[in-house]
Amino acid sequence: MAAPRKKPIPKRKGTHKVEEVSFELEGWDAPFVLPSMNKLTQKQQWAMKSGDIERLRNDVIGDLADVIEDMTDDEVTELMEAWTKVSGVDLGESGAA
Repeated sequence: MAAPRKKPIPKRKGTHKVEEVSFELEGWDAPFVLPSMNKLTQKQQWAMKSGDIERLRNDVIGDLADVIEDMTDDEVTELMEAWTKVSGVDLGESGAA
């Protein structure tokens, strides 16, 4: 009996393009520059959802991790709201709710 044929696995042509967004928050001396949320890979999004700070530091936010680790909950909420807004992401309720 012949061995089953392996199915080809799709691969991205070229590199993953990262677009950056920039926004300012009151009380901070410089703008925040982060990758657009809607351009993050699934792996990066999973790191955000799980709170994997090391993967976020390495793959998404870089040295901003130190700043974010020292933020209060209110400051993080403000940052996330601004980041999603400039990224064009709607975090509203799903239709299934």
